[in-house]
Amino acid sequence: MTLINNNFPLKRNLILFQPPKFGDEIHKELLRNDWNVYVANDFQQASALLDKHNFKVGLCLIDKKCSHPQCLIGKLCMIGQCGDAKQLTQLNRLFNSSMRINWIMGLPKECTPNVNPYSTESKLIADYCYNYITFPVDTVRMLTALGHAYGMNELSLPFQDQINDYASNLGIIGNSPPIVDLVKLIQKISNEDCSVLIEGETGTGKELVANAIHNHSNRSRNPIVAINCGAFPKHLIQAELFGYEKGAFTGAQQRKIGCIKSAQGGTLFLDEIGDLPFEQQVNFLRFLEDRTIVRIGFRTNPC
Repeated sequence: MTLINNNFPLKRNLILFQPPKFGDEIHKELLRNDWNVYVANDFQQASALLDKHNFKVGLCLIDKKCSHPQCLIGKLCMIGQCGDAKQLTQLNRLFNSSMRINWIMGLPKECTPNVNPYSTESKLIADYCYNYITFPVDTVRMLTALGHAYGMNELSLPFQDQINDYASNLGIIGNSPPIVDLVKLIQKISNEDCSVLIEGETGTGKELVANAIHNHSNRSRNPIVAINCGAFPKHLIQAELFGYEKGAFTGAQQRKIGCIKSAQGGTLFLDEIGDLPFEQQVNFLRFLEDRTIVRIGFRTNPC
């Protein structure tokens, strides 16, 4: 059965990622339904196609670990496991390098999320794919899924462009759902004058997020002052944060403005704040509550 949808322009581009053993049956069916199909059998071929052409939708097919001669599209046997480790690794790389494409995955029924929700294939579908189809392929279902994925990509493209342009300008790369959610949260927070707690393991980009919030805020014309709370000896951290007056202690030959005061009008970023000594955490909490500081050695009114 051939399904033709006249609501879309002819020859929509589609990238078909499949092992060579699948042959050209699906390829021919897609051509008959006005898809301009580009076939890739491995990641290198797919990467070259992605560099040359613009794709809104893609179809990737996963076969089984089976060499039976009848293991062709529409005639898959019911033994063996789904795609081998090399194939799944290539798929993971492909999805990560083509985040703007709405991917449809074709795979054996026994490997689908509703049958095996903990399989690698199910995780790939959940993390990267717009939809999936099962073997043997139902042509109507396949064409409907691809057409819908193509249309939704077109509808979301202006929003994706806006998010991607904003994110890339701040050094944040990607348009996956978590990145989109993060960018929207940064946009929301940047419009507020409040304290923000940024959590995450070492190397996950907490300082990058802090810079993004600052650069998108009304405070961006003033400096962002960053200090690593774990990089200073405990007896110096209060002086670094709050500053001190001349003669406050031995060696204090002149007044020093602390990091908090120097960030006034801009943004103060305290990295590894959990490394602050407990007594300094109390002092800092007081500053967060009333927005005033007292330099070491200052005995009258707070500044």
